[in-house]
Amino acid sequence: MAHRERLAGAARLIERGHDIRGYLHWTLTDNFEWNEGWTLRFGLVALDPKTQLRTMRGSARLFREIIRGNGVTAQPRRNSSPRNSVLG
Repeated sequence: MAHRERLAGAARLIERGHDIRGYLHWTLTDNFEWNEGWTLRFGLVALDPKTQLRTMRGSARLFREIIRGNGVTAQPRRNSSPRNSVLG
């Protein structure tokens, strides 16, 4: 399930009167999992374990737009930022 669907679901619960105080994505960057090594990739930012290069994923850009707009919209706002932004 993607961020948009999770956050839209949380918004529906808030509208119904549930006390939702926040949303936490599991991890900012990919990380080493003891059972799986580096095979699972679920961070908002891709991490190359050898070079330590960090690259924003589409999910990070979407999450940024949701935060900027203070809500979930039908379509993310398009901007001129590069598709694979490297974090330095």
